Amino acid sequence: MIANVTAVSGSAFTYFTVYPANASLPTASDLNATPGQNVANLDIVQLAGSGANAGAVDVYNNQGSI
Repeated sequence: MIANVTAVSGSAFTYFTVYPANASLPTASDLNATPGQNVANLDIVQLAGSGANAGAVDVYNNQGSI
């Protein structure tokens, strides 16, 4: 999947990781955000391939609110 991941006016320094819903959380980030700023990034993510989560992704936010 190709997606635009955007952080809008975050409350803390954070990072996002987007990954297949049936996978473990990877150690790489897809977007690094700074408090109070809008940051966007093009992201290419593999979709979950089977089971109840087929075609889905998970989004991990390290800290704060976006």
